[in-house]
Amino acid sequence: MHNHIVICGYGIKGQAALEYLRKHDEDRPAVAVDNNNEALEAANADGISGILGSAYDTEILKAAEIEGARTVIVALSTDERSVLTVLRARELNPKATIVASQYEPAEWLDQIPVPVAAEAIIDRLASQAYKIVIKGKKSMRETVRI
Repeated sequence: MHNHIVICGYGIKGQAALEYLRKHDEDRPAVAVDNNNEALEAANADGISGILGSAYDTEILKAAEIEGARTVIVALSTDERSVLTVLRARELNPKATIVASQYEPAEWLDQIPVPVAAEAIIDRLASQAYKIVIKGKKSMRETVRI
């Protein structure tokens, strides 16, 4: 696969991101990576392949052919796993566009006990990122509207 989309986490956020891309002329092949069989069944129902495993696992990312991906969506349930996945994805594919969900920057101050580190992270995120807000329902069994 080449120029495809790798979706790390096919829950509400991952599904909404794929729906957004498809609505905006991004009709490229996609593969979902998730450690939940129900999420992969949803991916298959949406017409995309799925790989069972942890998205931050290098071998799982290689199985998703991340080296040839054009876009990587990181929509995991915890920021810790998301950060690790983003770092691994960047290491394996320096040219891919990576989109990741995260805490609101103001929440970093509550999550990171060292204020200087929290401020540094917020500064980096604010200066090198775009913010896209995707709103949807709270159950992956319900339709997500963007």
